[in-house]
Amino acid sequence: MARALTHFIYQRVIVATGLIVAFALLFGGALQANAFIDCAPGQKYNPLNMRCEAVPDCPDNIDAGSDTACQGVAGSPLVPSLTTDSFGWSSIDSPALTSRSHAAHEILYFWGIGCPFCERLKPQLEQLAADFPEVELRDYEVYYDRANQQRFLEATNKYGIDSHSVPLTFIGERHWIGYREHFPDEMRGELEKLLGLQHGGETPPTTATDTISVPLFGDINIGTMPLLLTTVLIAVVDGFNPCSIWLLTILLGILLHTRSRRKIIIVGLAFLLTTAAGYGAFMLGLLNVFLYVGYVDWIKIVVGLLALTFAVVNIKDYFWFQQGVSFTISDKHKPGIFKRMRNIIHQDMSTAGMVGATIIMALGITLVELPCTAGFPVIWSNIAAQQGVNGIEFALLFVIYLTIYLGVEIAILATAVITLKKSVFEEKHGRILKLISGVIMLVLAYGIVFAYDTLGSLGGVLGLFGAAAVIIAIVLILHRIILPRCGIRFGSEKQG
Repeated sequence: MARALTHFIYQRVIVATGLIVAFALLFGGALQANAFIDCAPGQKYNPLNMRCEAVPDCPDNIDAGSDTACQGVAGSPLVPSLTTDSFGWSSIDSPALTSRSHAAHEILYFWGIGCPFCERLKPQLEQLAADFPEVELRDYEVYYDRANQQRFLEATNKYGIDSHSVPLTFIGERHWIGYREHFPDEMRGELEKLLGLQHGGETPPTTATDTISVPLFGDINIGTMPLLLTTVLIAVVDGFNPCSIWLLTILLGILLHTRSRRKIIIVGLAFLLTTAAGYGAFMLGLLNVFLYVGYVDWIKIVVGLLALTFAVVNIKDYFWFQQGVSFTISDKHKPGIFKRMRNIIHQDMSTAGMVGATIIMALGITLVELPCTAGFPVIWSNIAAQQGVNGIEFALLFVIYLTIYLGVEIAILATAVITLKKSVFEEKHGRILKLISGVIMLVLAYGIVFAYDTLGSLGGVLGLFGAAAVIIAIVLILHRIILPRCGIRFGSEKQG
């Protein structure tokens, strides 16, 4: 009775969460899809009824795309009077922006209401403009201002920028997507170069303390260290995914019956490289989606809800493994997986045929295990996109993630090749890994929804993962040591 009730409750929780996520995606998608619709002169887009409406006190003869266009959103219960002035930011119809000054250079700054990174960068840009009288700061809010959205599209098209994320800053021929701590210093250096305040007009070389040298990639600015640390920590935890490890140990157990190290290496590497390639393609697809959508509150909420859902289910699996809703490989898929694995070993195939059969099998298994492994890729891709990582920095982080993720399983494969013994992966190991991944997803969900700017600082990242480590330790000590000594048993695990 208790098990049936527990199963019922978990089903309803997941269904409710799914409905919330679906609603958020549909509603947010509708807003984003219409984010760049041009209305007729004298009108503004109302996101509630998805129509262009006349804005009060806006003359009909004013061009909506001009600098003097009326600003703000048509009154609605959702955003009754949401304008840039409501948040203390200058609007494009202010004298400082509508009247073209004779400033030698400009800082063009695109931002959005509610974006935490925008709020961190704006005061530093204002300080730069104050330090250089020849420079004018022109800022454009793009979430609620139709004319500014058109400017944003024109700027991104001109510079060939695929990301729709804010903040986005232009100085001269350079641009910066997102916010990192070293950006203001780079911007100051660019302004000094443009104004001829540096000797020879050259930007002074970055000091050794500002960069790290990475083979094949060159010098990488340490401003990416918070995201680099986040990438490493998430990849390590993701590398110990119980579904992936279980599949690998089953495959190795079948391969070890052949007693052929050559066959173990060929099939094992083909399997791991194929699953890693599928995993990487999934991450790149997620990243492209987040880069296209940009930084909007509904995306933050959706990703936070997804992370929370994965967290709750994984923590539940620590106490009640595979009971109720569970992000594990279903029992109905296991016989088919066993059969495909055995067919590779038992059939008399050439090396090429064996590799081909393994790749086909691995692609099918990747789709089956995706619900079990999708949590961390969704979280990491969103964090990387919102911090504006691109080019060589993204390539480095992506390679690091997949290398760490794959490295854990390659170590297991190497052990099997050397010892010709099967690694034992028991249920208790899977439970603990579920707890670790669940708690980390929980703190990351908190960071994404309530404290996104902490993910952009080294101290914030360490604080979140440190809190996760403390929570995990407390749960393990209470559940496995203190409560059993008091005669209290909690969960479905049989403890000796």
